[in-house]
Amino acid sequence: MSALRIELLWFPAVQNSDGELVLSRILRTEHAMNLEKLMSMTMRVLFVGSLVLLAIAVLERLLNLLGYTILPDAATSPGRLLEFATMFLVVVIAFLLRQVRDELRHAHR
Repeated sequence: MSALRIELLWFPAVQNSDGELVLSRILRTEHAMNLEKLMSMTMRVLFVGSLVLLAIAVLERLLNLLGYTILPDAATSPGRLLEFATMFLVVVIAFLLRQVRDELRHAHR
């Protein structure tokens, strides 16, 4: 059994003025902090990955104009790399919009 599960067994659940269980609110906040850290790290990795793919795509296109290539597979074109970079950025934007929505919800309370 994890320590979190033992706390659930030992501490009584008390309702606050909203009728919500106080213990469940504490546990959700603890998990939300871990989720926020994970989302932040994921956003950073995807953003850096998209910038790297963009740089490789631009470099590959410039080298193609000169008759050279750095990508071993002909199926991986600069346009395809830009598609992957765009997909990564769409996910980052979705995470950022989710954070903005959550902040606006907490500001209205």
